[in-house]
Amino acid sequence: MTGGPDALSLVEAVLLVSPLPVNLQALRSATGLRDAEVRDTLAALEIRYAPETSGIVLRHVAGGYQLATNPSCAEAVERFREEARPAPLSSAAHEVLSCALYLGPLTRGGVSAVRGVNSDAVVRNLLDRGLLAEAGVDSDSLGSPALLAVTEDFLAATGAASRDDFPNLDSLVGPEELARVRERLGSAEEPPESD
Repeated sequence: MTGGPDALSLVEAVLLVSPLPVNLQALRSATGLRDAEVRDTLAALEIRYAPETSGIVLRHVAGGYQLATNPSCAEAVERFREEARPAPLSSAAHEVLSCALYLGPLTRGGVSAVRGVNSDAVVRNLLDRGLLAEAGVDSDSLGSPALLAVTEDFLAATGAASRDDFPNLDSLVGPEELARVRERLGSAEEPPESD
């Protein structure tokens, strides 16, 4: 009679059933393993699922670990699934995600103020796709509107381990433009035009 599954089996099973990346704390909690055991097991799984020898890879994304198909097998997987790729994101969607990533969490009104156009339809689409989520409320504003932030799905889709993997806003936008954006965000009195 055996004493139960080993550490590798436990971590592997948890990663297999999770649709989202699993952080170290959740792996420790689910498996009952110590921190060092979880880290050693993840290192062993990286070897087992090396991209050169496996159709499955262990990814470190969005602050956690996730089993995923090897990108080199994408063509076969897509043929098998017979699914069309999701429609590419529009430039408006990229703008809204950038607002949430760099200036967020923001309300829908804040996103619209920064962009200068009503962004409700774009925000709804991004919420439906799981790239944006409500991350609290702005209790200082009338009606306590929801605050929007990028999700772990967004981080995973971009291959980022965290928000820190993106370049600093100051390196992308000049100080004058950044001041204009912050001014629009601070004074959103007039309703913007629709997209």
